[in-house]
Amino acid sequence: MPCQTKYSGRCGVLAIPSPYWEMGVNQLAFDFPATPALGQVFGNYIWDGEKWKLQGGQALGAVRYDTPQILSAGQQAQARDNIRIAKKNYIINGAMMISQENEAAAAGNNNYFPVDMFIATFSYGGLCNAQQYPTITPAGSPSRLRVTVITADTSMGAGEYYQVLHMIEGLRMVDLCCGTAAAKTVTLRFGLKAPAGTYSVAFRNYASNRSYVAECVIAAGEANTDVVRTITVPLDQTGVWNTNNTTGLIISWALLVGSTYQTATLNTWTASNLSASTNQSNFMSTVGNVFELFDVSLTEGSVAPPFQVPDYASELALCQRYYKHIAPEGAGICSTATMVYFGVRYGDMRAAPAVSANGVMTITDILTSTFTQSVANVIISTSDANAGLIGLGNFSGLTPGKVYVIQSTNKIKLNARL
Repeated sequence: MPCQTKYSGRCGVLAIPSPYWEMGVNQLAFDFPATPALGQVFGNYIWDGEKWKLQGGQALGAVRYDTPQILSAGQQAQARDNIRIAKKNYIINGAMMISQENEAAAAGNNNYFPVDMFIATFSYGGLCNAQQYPTITPAGSPSRLRVTVITADTSMGAGEYYQVLHMIEGLRMVDLCCGTAAAKTVTLRFGLKAPAGTYSVAFRNYASNRSYVAECVIAAGEANTDVVRTITVPLDQTGVWNTNNTTGLIISWALLVGSTYQTATLNTWTASNLSASTNQSNFMSTVGNVFELFDVSLTEGSVAPPFQVPDYASELALCQRYYKHIAPEGAGICSTATMVYFGVRYGDMRAAPAVSANGVMTITDILTSTFTQSVANVIISTSDANAGLIGLGNFSGLTPGKVYVIQSTNKIKLNARL
């Protein structure tokens, strides 16, 4: 511990204890103030009312809580990790734990959400299945996003692409000040498991006229093993960046992208809609290739903290601003022989949602009869981000004006995704 020699005259001699000799510190003499005030600072020392105490946090590698310090970005990141304080992660569901709509189902549909907030989108000649995959990640999440090649596409056509996208709402990232001189620097941290090659990560605005492309290289010795990559981006100081409840920032991971969307201009903002490097590999070239994405964070600053798996319930609540299932309940009024309407409160969503159902609904008049839809049918009217009037159709034999009660285990799906 540092020497705490009491002040004893105009010229105080401070003996440096032996551990600090090993750090190259010699015995020094200091001309301390004769009548110091409590808390007075002299060099790296502070007067505590009785003695001069060495207080240079930087010199000792200590983080102080009683006085300001100048710490590098790396020191700040390490300090936060040491005391378990997480920086804001602008990515929602970066641990890939939430998959409300599709659970672990693998599918090759375009615009498919294998997990909440991450979408597989494509235009190409092959077939890939995307899914939530149950394998522990280096940070401890139980899941990751997996894409598997089912039918190969051995040539990258100019306009072809297969990308995994994550869209961040403008309200969530308003403090990053995109499009202004005060735009912040951010660092994207993510885990990846893929064949050797060059992959691309892009950052774009909603209008798709501002883009920033960076490469992510998987060396031969890293092929098909878990690796962690970081990309630091000074955010754009120009362009239009939404700060409302629409899309603010789009981040994409490219598995296949043709020349139409490629660029040799990397690590800088351009007035374009580009999403890949000219060195982009063709992940789709071989049947059985597997691409996995996991432990994704976007944090302010030039150093990313270690990924922390979020609380499941808290992350689910964030996801449900954009998509959720609700169990219909309560009583509704019949408007025609085929349609009945129910008032539903579904909480704070990003916007008025679109609705669908995962199966047919059954209703009852309680006294005598039950009625089941011939085909699932649900509509929404007079809605906002919190509540709506939901109509169920495709019944037969209902009595207009009569009250019916929902009697079904199927769910209504509410979609307010970006």
